[in-house]
Amino acid sequence: MNDTQRGLTPQERETRAKYFRDWRAKNREKVKVYNQRYWQKKAAQQDGGDTNAKADV
Repeated sequence: MNDTQRGLTPQERETRAKYFRDWRAKNREKVKVYNQRYWQKKAAQQDGGDTNAKADV
């Protein structure tokens, strides 16, 4: 469990999860870009490349 979820009741946790599910459903293109950027950084880290490189968006 991460720091933002510590101490949350199950109802609060579910409400938070629902909000983020809804946000991701409404912002599919943003999520796609964020995920692409994340995996590009991970690949660069494995290759020993620059982790601060900007992704082509």
